[in-house]
Amino acid sequence: MAPRYTQLEVDEILRRALDRSVGVDGLEHHELIDVAREVGIDRDAVELAVRDIEAERALEAEREHIVATRKSRFFRALSTYAIVNSGLALIDWFQGPGWWVQYVLIGWGLGLAFLGRGAFFGDEERLNRQARRQLRRRRRMRERSRSRAARREFERAVEAGASALVEAASRKAAEHFDRMVVLLGGPKDFIANHGKHLAKAPIMNPVYADRAGSVSSIRTRDLGVAVIELGGGRRVAADKIDHRVGLSGLLGKGAAVDATTPLCMIHATDETGFARAAAMVKAAYAIGGAPPVSPRIHSRIGPS
Repeated sequence: MAPRYTQLEVDEILRRALDRSVGVDGLEHHELIDVAREVGIDRDAVELAVRDIEAERALEAEREHIVATRKSRFFRALSTYAIVNSGLALIDWFQGPGWWVQYVLIGWGLGLAFLGRGAFFGDEERLNRQARRQLRRRRRMRERSRSRAARREFERAVEAGASALVEAASRKAAEHFDRMVVLLGGPKDFIANHGKHLAKAPIMNPVYADRAGSVSSIRTRDLGVAVIELGGGRRVAADKIDHRVGLSGLLGKGAAVDATTPLCMIHATDETGFARAAAMVKAAYAIGGAPPVSPRIHSRIGPS
């Protein structure tokens, strides 16, 4: 009849077998799973046991950290106690009879004794509770940190996706425009080399706001009238359009303006036309205070 073993004997046999087969460095996680499978132990049971061991290891490390912190605090307090009271004892000795330093030594020493008791002879259950509290606090901090990192990563992904979408749409629109120009008899590389195919105005100068701030509103109709005044539009059907003139690089609403940031570039045929258009552009732009701060993500769609 084959011998049978108790649970304690099984545990001891397995422990001794592992002691003989496992190297000095121990086992890695996957090796531990393989060993357990060979002796017929369920993987889930091993994973639960590993989590228990890791939790106990983390608790023990936190306990050691707390004790080390208490001891460090005690030795600092002891050094302060020795230095300060040595000075007080010298003062008391120079003053002569009527000794008072002993009262300081006794009162301060009692507080120091309580501190040393907590550092070297602390209550184990209280120490465990404090260690668990600190572990929970650290876990919450890690979860909040991961949540913030995930939120930032999501925002970056949204921005990158939106930028890629806008870029793709711009390329598609440019391709359609190029085909339209070709169908109308224009060059095939109009967008890529428009400077070669379009005549330039004699005067191309920036126009600046009279004060720094941000664009609070724009009267767009007045900008269109300024283009007409330059000759880039018709007052009557018989007028000819000068394609060299107009406005470019127009700032949008909310943009910051200062002495180095132009509202736009004016393309004009003469100085008189430039001055007239510059006055109209300045009047069309309303300049307010600091630019508003807009959130990267306005709102979220879906369950909160």
